[in-house]
Amino acid sequence: MQKKKNKITRRDIVSLASHTRI
Repeated sequence: MQKKKNKITRRDIVSLASHTRI
C-alpha cells in the first residue's frame, strides 16, 4: 500500500528539485 507512495515520493522530489533549480 505504501510501496507506490515510496516510488512516487523519490521521483517527485527529483522533479520538484529540477523545477526549483531553474
